[in-house]
Amino acid sequence: MSVRKLQLESSSPEEITLFGISSAVKDYKLIHYFNKQMRIDFAKIPDLQYYVTSSRKLTVPLYHYFHDLSDNNWIIFSNRSSGNEYVLPQYKNLDFFLLIDDLMESRDKELLAQQMRKVKGLNLASEVDITKVKKIDLLYADLEMHLTEVFIKQNRGRE
Repeated sequence: MSVRKLQLESSSPEEITLFGISSAVKDYKLIHYFNKQMRIDFAKIPDLQYYVTSSRKLTVPLYHYFHDLSDNNWIIFSNRSSGNEYVLPQYKNLDFFLLIDDLMESRDKELLAQQMRKVKGLNLASEVDITKVKKIDLLYADLEMHLTEVFIKQNRGRE
């Protein structure tokens, strides 16, 4: 009996762009303001179960947008889990993160940061140096697996 394996070609954490966001508004309001100001369409997807250790997981709200022009995923996630723990504790001053599944050019990053700073309710938007984020590889792997599962379920629903 032959065994079929699904192989995912994915970016490594070094090939992503991460922005930190500070905002006092709730996640759903921030997403509404993002969509309105930036004319994009972030949508709520099932929460991520992020395993901090093998026995401890955090439940994190996620919003997804597929950027057609650059052909990559944009994900906004809260830095606070449903249990009020930090996803990235070294960034306690940040409320959300925007993860872009692509390594952007410096000029594009600055233009995006400028555009994000115009979003209502947003106090700060700046790039986070991905090389300094602890355990980003684990978070990124969990995010990729979660997105794959979500998209598979969505496609099954269309059949």
